[in-house]
Amino acid sequence: MASVHQNVLVFVKGNPDIATEEINGGEPMCIVNNKKYLSFRHAAIDINPNELVSTEVERRCKSTKSSYKDWQIIGSETKPNIKYNIDGIPFESPNQVVELIGGDITEQMVRNKIDSNNPQYRHWKVDGDWDITYDEMYELWESDIRLDIPTIRCEGRDFSTISDAAKYFKLSSERIRQKLQNSLNLEYTYLYK
Repeated sequence: MASVHQNVLVFVKGNPDIATEEINGGEPMCIVNNKKYLSFRHAAIDINPNELVSTEVERRCKSTKSSYKDWQIIGSETKPNIKYNIDGIPFESPNQVVELIGGDITEQMVRNKIDSNNPQYRHWKVDGDWDITYDEMYELWESDIRLDIPTIRCEGRDFSTISDAAKYFKLSSERIRQKLQNSLNLEYTYLYK
């Protein structure tokens, strides 16, 4: 009897490492930017084979930082690491408050309010243990709740903007600005420098 040896060649278009992962098959293990991957290695090769390794993909998938909210292990999705609660709205960092509010507010101004002993800011506090998903957190952010931060104090009242104070006192915005800039007028002050 003659012995016969047969070779089977498989040609793959694209990355052979990704093809190998997909031939092995199995259930998706992780999801990155709405794309499912069979393993951390599979994700690393597909996303950036020159810089990412499987351990880095795994670390990002397990991270609770909002920058990696789209990197999740299927079946054990991470939740936001909530550190602050401002008027019932959860935040991971003061920088998120700045991004949500916009305008001239700085991260330090938010930190000052959170750390303040002033009872007026009692709703700005360090928090923890929120059982909330990223989607729920962003839904709260997009609700009608607006975090207006007072920036000036005029005659014992706090206002977010000069125009708000001008409307309240029935003065022009320029007149309020002049009173704020007058160092002798202690009734009109900026809350943050």
